[in-house]
Parts: sequence; structure tokens; C-alpha cells
Amino acid sequence: MEPHMKLNEETIKSPSSKRLINKVAVITGGARGIGAATAKLFAENGAHVVIADVLDDLGASLAESIAGRFIHCDVSKEQDVESAINLALSWKGQLDIMFNNAGIAGVDGSITSLDMEHVRSAACELGVHLIRVNSISPHGVPSEMLLSAFKRFGREISPQELGEYIGKNASLLKGKGSTAEDVAHAALFLACDESSFITAHTLRVDGGYTSAFSHMSFIYQDLK
Repeated sequence: MEPHMKLNEETIKSPSSKRLINKVAVITGGARGIGAATAKLFAENGAHVVIADVLDDLGASLAESIAGRFIHCDVSKEQDVESAINLALSWKGQLDIMFNNAGIAGVDGSITSLDMEHVRSAACELGVHLIRVNSISPHGVPSEMLLSAFKRFGREISPQELGEYIGKNASLLKGKGSTAEDVAHAALFLACDESSFITAHTLRVDGGYTSAFSHMSFIYQDLK
């Protein structure tokens, strides 16, 4: 490698390499799982993070560890979401990123059947204000929500076992399962200036599962 191309540890960790310097983010469902991984990654990249969640102890502890703020927030209550936004504004005087991560599980929660018109409509409405609206469609992340879903169907499974199962049976990237960090890095990309001309887009973080499920299910069949 040429001398001018060398990257040392100091360069990698320098402030200029951080992608969200002084940005302010609200992350709903930020106390654990994908939300927590994203909160940590945003903070590592220079963002000021408000964690909004119903899990008070976990949320408060994480917020303290990343020099952020925590607020109790039930996303089914509009007033709670408004309070989280107001906390960001009163704390730092601005809000740059809203990551609507909190959700509830459902039997028919396939990413192949999501209605993306809501994203497109919001992007059209808010684009005049230079507000970008994108979504992330993850698959197979070994979160508490997915593990609980397995339990409801009578199957106890650990996060590691679930990752191995996804890697073997539900990913074009054979042997690689999904992680919360994979989704967090997707969120980081969509939140930073590098994606400044991307809006009304759905970024699939699914190991190719959506395409495979629809068109290539034969690849999951064991060869006899």
C-alpha cells in the first residue's frame, strides 16, 4: 500500500471520520435490540441520542452510557412521541433524525407484504422541506420480539441458534444470519449526509430473503 493510502488507528477514530457529528436523533424502541445497537452506533458517530422506550431501566442505563437522554414513551400514544421530540428540542435545540424503530409483532409481519405507500406519501409531502423519509426492512434479527414469537409456537431457541437457523435456511448469504448491528449500520447510512439524495426508499437488510422467498425458494431445498 502506498504511504498516502495508509490508514492508522488514529485516522480511523478521528472526529472527521464520524458521520453524525452534532446531529440529534430520537430512537423509539431504543432500549434494546436493534434500537439499542443503533443508539450506540449513532453516539459513536457523534450524534446526541434520545432513547424513547417503555423499558425504563434498560433505556435509562443505556442513555447514561452514551451520554444521551431517556424518556418513557409508548409509541401507541401520540402525546408520548411528541414528548420525546420536545425533549430533543429542549436539550439540543434541534432534531435531525427520527428513527421509528419501536413496533409490535404480528403473525403476518412478512416484509413482502408491507405497504410502502405510507413511506412514499410521507416522502412526497415532506420533501419540499428537505426532509427525507426512508424505511428499513430487516429479516431474521434475533431480537427479543422474534425469540418471543418462536416461544409462542412452542420452540425455545437462543439468539445464537436463531442466527444459525437463519443463515442456513433463510439467507442467500449461506451461513450468515442477521444481527442488530447489520440494521444499525443501515440506519446510520440513511441518517448521514452520504445518503442525502435518497428518499422514499426501502432498504432491505434481509440477506436476499425477500427475493429468494418470492422467486428462488428452490435454493432452500436439500439436494438429495
